[in-house]
Amino acid sequence: MNKYLLRAFSTGVFCTTLILLIGYMLMNDENKDKQMIDKTKAQTYVKEQGYHVLTDDEIDKLVEEKLELNKQQEELPKEDTTITTEIKIESGMLPQEIAKQLEEAGIIEYSEDFTSFLKEFNYSQKLRVGTYKVNNQQSYKELADLFSKS
Repeated sequence: MNKYLLRAFSTGVFCTTLILLIGYMLMNDENKDKQMIDKTKAQTYVKEQGYHVLTDDEIDKLVEEKLELNKQQEELPKEDTTITTEIKIESGMLPQEIAKQLEEAGIIEYSEDFTSFLKEFNYSQKLRVGTYKVNNQQSYKELADLFSKS
């Protein structure tokens, strides 16, 4: 009796698997038809969402223009104006406040980037109180090392 019970159970499992497989195959074919979108419909949808669709030629043209612009900028003489100022770090100042001072003084371009740098490389916990002479030629690392020396 045990042998027949096992055969019946395995036959049931096999039939159930077969039914599920057939159902999956039929439903999957229906979904493929729904998911097919032609190129013009996709472009229309993208344009409606406020984006621009570029052809390969337009992309190539933009890349060439960008490269040409970069070459022209490299040929221009670079300004060697160095901005030097003193930054005062007081007790309890947040890294965001220090970065804002540096940005306002023209030492760094974006205070958010410097704040992220301080946090990412764990300088924000090592900042020391004091007055520091800084210039716009210093890198983020140089500034952070200067502010964190004891």
